[in-house]
Amino acid sequence: MIREKVQNGFTLIELLVVIAIVGILASVVLSNINLSREKARIAKAKAELRQARSAIALLEDDTAK
Repeated sequence: MIREKVQNGFTLIELLVVIAIVGILASVVLSNINLSREKARIAKAKAELRQARSAIALLEDDTAK
């Protein structure tokens, strides 16, 4: 009687392909995160400028009297 060899697990090529795909996806996600952080910094700076403008306007109103 001939026994068939049962293969368990993955081949090296399959593992390398999966690792490459995960690496590509990780790099795409990291670049998008950096872009989002930059947009958040810009939005924060704009909000701070609006607050400074409002504070200056309030100060001018208070000192004009």
